[in-house]
Amino acid sequence: QALNHQEYQKAYKLLIEILQKDKYFADGYFLLAMIASLHQNTAKALQLIKQAVMLSPQNCEYLAQQAKHYAINKEPIKAKESLLLAEKYQTKSALSIDTIGVTYSMLGLHQYAIKFYLQAVELSPSNADFSYNLALAQTFTGDFYAAYQSHLKVIKFKPNHCKSHFALSN
Repeated sequence: QALNHQEYQKAYKLLIEILQKDKYFADGYFLLAMIASLHQNTAKALQLIKQAVMLSPQNCEYLAQQAKHYAINKEPIKAKESLLLAEKYQTKSALSIDTIGVTYSMLGLHQYAIKFYLQAVELSPSNADFSYNLALAQTFTGDFYAAYQSHLKVIKFKPNHCKSHFALSN
């Protein structure tokens, strides 16, 4: 609940207490990593995510975030390796699937990202952020009509989405 209310110091303290009692609680390391990432400490975030992956090596969400953080830290080969594992253990979590797509996009592999964005949008059709990610990848691959349709969907669910309005005005 502390994380949902952006009470990061409180969440951090609670997670540390939990991990002191149970050092094998993978979610604790993962949530600490997300706090570190939100505070732009991507090296620390990656270290914590790797700990979570070590404890739960088939967790798609952890693997997708590990891939994303490898990409952020300019380690594309390790990012790709983590992506392949995330795909192998893929779940029906729209957020995890979108994160796989985001990481492919970060690596410049937009044609691969589209497949995952489409799955995320299918699982969570009213999520404007997923549709926006899809629109960007479609633009990068030159599928402008599909990108146009995706931007319209973004605006349907987020009428004040400035970036989609701007994209449609060009």
